[in-house]
Amino acid sequence: MGGHDAGTHHQFTGIAKYFNSYTITGRRNCVLATYASIAAIILFFKLKPKKQKAVKSRCIVIKLGVPEAGCPCFDLVTMVQLCKE
Repeated sequence: MGGHDAGTHHQFTGIAKYFNSYTITGRRNCVLATYASIAAIILFFKLKPKKQKAVKSRCIVIKLGVPEAGCPCFDLVTMVQLCKE
């Protein structure tokens, strides 16, 4: 008779019982394992932390001491905070 092979003629043991090309269930398990592997690889690369780019300093070095006229940096703490922006 026609129809799919239910695995009655094949006596598989171990992992071959679940992943084989002779039964519909074995084929389905192979397909599902392949899809799961591809999805895991895609998720790994999407969720992987991005590399941080090197931060270029936008600070102008100001000599410590008395600030120059019109300079917004009045002390070292203020200068450091301006450099973080």
